This record gives sequence, C-alpha cells and structure tokens, in this order.
Amino acid sequence: MGISVKVIDPSADQRWDSFIINNPQSSIYHHSVWKEIVQNSFDFQPIYFVLEDTFGNICGGMPVFLVKSWLTGTRFVSLSFSDHCDILLRDNKDVKLIINAVIELSKSVRASSIEVRTKNKSVNFEDFGFNMSACYKNHIVPLDKPLDLIRQNIQGKFRNNINFAQKSGLKVEYGTCEEDLKSYYQLYVITRKRHGLLPEPYRFFKNIWQSLYPLNMVSLILAKEASKPIAGIVILKFKDYAYFLSSSSDQNYLSKRPNHLLWWESLALVHEEGFRYCDFGRTALDNKGLMDFKRKWGAVEYDITHYSYGALTKNSFLQNIKNSRGKFIHLLFRHMPNGILKFGGNLLYRHLH
Repeated sequence: MGISVKVIDPSADQRWDSFIINNPQSSIYHHSVWKEIVQNSFDFQPIYFVLEDTFGNICGGMPVFLVKSWLTGTRFVSLSFSDHCDILLRDNKDVKLIINAVIELSKSVRASSIEVRTKNKSVNFEDFGFNMSACYKNHIVPLDKPLDLIRQNIQGKFRNNINFAQKSGLKVEYGTCEEDLKSYYQLYVITRKRHGLLPEPYRFFKNIWQSLYPLNMVSLILAKEASKPIAGIVILKFKDYAYFLSSSSDQNYLSKRPNHLLWWESLALVHEEGFRYCDFGRTALDNKGLMDFKRKWGAVEYDITHYSYGALTKNSFLQNIKNSRGKFIHLLFRHMPNGILKFGGNLLYRHLH
C-alpha cells in the first residue's frame, strides 16, 4: 500500500480531527481548534503534514507552525504553545517519510531550525540529524480510583491545607463569562510579575475561551474571598485528559491556601466528569519548587524532550533569559508596572514559542 505526504488545512479537512480522536497518542494540542487559537492569537502559519494511504485515509500526522520573528528568526515549531505534540503514526516505519518532508520544506522557506516537543521515546530524532535542546518533566495524576483514594495519595500537609482552606470560608465558583476570564487574567498578570515572567497576551486566553467554552473543552475555576477572586485555574479538556493550563493567585491571600483548595476542587471536578488523567503540564528541571509541588499531589512523572534541527538562534532575547542575563531580566519584570508588563507580553511573547 503506497503512502504519500501531503499538507492539509485541519480546519477544513474533517479527516484530521477524526484521525486524532482515534489516535491514542494525540493531545488537545493536535486538535484543529488549537491551531485556530494559536493562529488567531499570534499569526503563525500552520503547516500540517499528513501521511495518506491509497484509499485517502490519514495514517500519520505532524502539526507544525512556521514562526517568522525578528527576534528569534524563522523557525518550524511542532508545536508552538504546546507542552508536547508528538508525531502521530500508525506505523513507526513511516516516520522517515514525514520527517524528511518537514526538513525539505523548512529548507525551501529558509527556516533556520525545526523544533519538536515530544514524550514519545519510540522515535529516535538523532537518526535524522536532530539534537536534544531541552528537557522537562511532565506530571500526571491518574484518576482511575475513587476520589477518596486519590486524596489519600496527596501529601499529608497538602491535605491539611485543603481542609484549612475549606474551613476558612473561601468559595469556589466556576467561570461562565468573559468577565470571569478578565478577573482571572488580572491574577495571572500579577502572578507572572511575582515570578519575573512576561504574561501571555489576554487575546490568547480570550481565544481559548471563545473557541473551547462552547465545546465544553475548557473550565475556569475561581477561589473567592467574599466576592473577590483571589486565585484561579484554567483547565483544558480533551478525550481522557484534563490539562491544567494555567494557575494564578493573589499573594496577599496565600495564607488561606487558595491554591491547594483550587487544585483539589479541580481534581474532583475532572474526576466527576469522567476523565482518566489530569496533566499538570511541563516543568523545567531547574524549577525544583514547582516540581516538588506537583509530585506531592500523587503525580506520575514523565519526560518531555525538545529536539532541534538546524542552527539555533544566537544571542536572542529568549537565550538571554536562560543565561547569566536572565536574573537581571526577571528582576526587571518584577518591578515593571502591570500595564508595561502586559504591553511587553503583547509585543514579545509570540517570539518566545
């Protein structure tokens, strides 16, 4: 049976979403609606490579964004604004076809590099000239047990914090409109500022909300002191997985343990809705505090590996953050007024993924 490589528009070709729904390795980041969210938010060019058999069936796929940036160069990224996005294959022997097609097209558009973000260890990217460029940890809580057993797997101190928060009078409410999303975004900005990081633009969250909320593929949960939102979490939902996309809080209320309450209520919500796994996202290896926090929820740890093909952008803003200048940049962000920090996120964030 002959296999050919094609480029499709996943929003117009109904075969794509049907293919990923039936592929056990797919994630929400493969879905055509995620392509639309990222494209509408950052104006990246989507290039979705598929393997097609002689009957017109899709039997493999690799989503890619072409990122053109004055700051980080022209790049292929699989996939921008995703924690991981594996190549999807029915048969690994076909991997050479799709990777070679991606490499050839990247050369024709003069992309300086190709980046892939993968959890799949069955594809050896080094065989195709890729080099490992970064490693992360992915923490996932299995939800295949009764809720009380899941709670028992949480560290005792965290269980005490959940109990404390529940007795402190905090209320947990579900966001239902864009005003709730705006309240969350204000918490998000001050949280990013606290950590010395640029915030993703509001339009990204707005596009997520407008695209996924009508499909019941996103939930927003807020913890409130009286009527004031003091913490929040955004959860993406697809197939068997719930993804903790973003969580934020007001540091003035951390003594009430709103984050512990929210994470527990979120686990309970997705467990009740029938999801089998809760994905806490990726964590940098040097972020020991966050990694330890996720482990204490009973999470299982997996590797996410980034591979790069071609020349990496030198002296870029992104690399400066990662080297000795990073401390100065983070300090600068922590002292910026919120309005200027948001402006910086609007201007620069598209260049960092």
